[in-house]
Amino acid sequence: MKQMKLAVMQPYFFPYIGYYSILKNVDKYIYLDNVQYIRHGWINRNRILKASGEIDYMIVPVKKHSRNTPINEIEIDSSQNWQKKILNQLVVYKKFAPYYTEVFDIVQSVLQTPQKYISQLNIQADNLIMKYLGFDTPTEIFSESNLNCAEPKEADEWGLNIALALDNVTEYWNAPGGKDFFNAEKYSSRGIKLNFVKNNLTPYKQKISKSRVELPFEAGLSIIDVLMFNPKEKVIAMLDDFNFI
Repeated sequence: MKQMKLAVMQPYFFPYIGYYSILKNVDKYIYLDNVQYIRHGWINRNRILKASGEIDYMIVPVKKHSRNTPINEIEIDSSQNWQKKILNQLVVYKKFAPYYTEVFDIVQSVLQTPQKYISQLNIQADNLIMKYLGFDTPTEIFSESNLNCAEPKEADEWGLNIALALDNVTEYWNAPGGKDFFNAEKYSSRGIKLNFVKNNLTPYKQKISKSRVELPFEAGLSIIDVLMFNPKEKVIAMLDDFNFI
C-alpha cells in the first residue's frame, strides 16, 4: 500500500504562501470545514497592500450566526457589494505588479462566481490557484466525505482520527502554529510522523508605491501579493522553500 503524506486544514480566504506550501507538497489534502468558525481569523479575510505600502485587509462579509456555527454553514452576506470593494482594493497593484492582469482575473473569477457559503468560495479559490501554478494535489471536503473516523476527544485528534480512517497515512503535515498545540506522541504511537512546516517566506521585489523611499518587505501577506509580483516558476520554488521545525 502506498504511503501517504496528509494535511487537514480549514478553508482560508486566499491565505499566505505557507498554506500553499503544505497544499502542494502532500499527497492528500482535506478541508476541515465542519469545525467551529472563529471570528477575526482567516476564513473570510486576508492581508494585501495599500497604495502607501501599508497593510490593508480584504474582507468577505458574512451573515450573523450563532457562536457554535461550523465553517461550512457560514453564509456570505450578499446584501453588500463586497466583491467590487475587494477588486478596487487590488487596483493599486496595477501599475507596479508585472502579473497583475492574470492574477486579477483569477480573483475576479472567484468573487463573481455565486457562492452561498464562505467555505465554497475559499475552496474554489484554491482550485484556481493550483490550476494557475500547475499542480493538482488531490483534495477532499471533510463534510462531504464518507470517512468513517472516530469523534475526536481533543482538538488535536481531528488530524489523527482522519489519518487513521485513511489507513495508509505515514506523515501528517501541519502549519507551524500547531507545534505547541499538538501532542506528537499521539501520532508517533500510531506510526504517523508529525511534521510542522515553516515556509521561509522568501523576500521578493514588492513595489507598490510611487514613493522613492524603500519600504520594508511585508512577509506573510495573502498569496495574491506573491502571485502579483512573481512568475509562476518562482512561486513554485517559493512553495518548496520550507523547513520542518
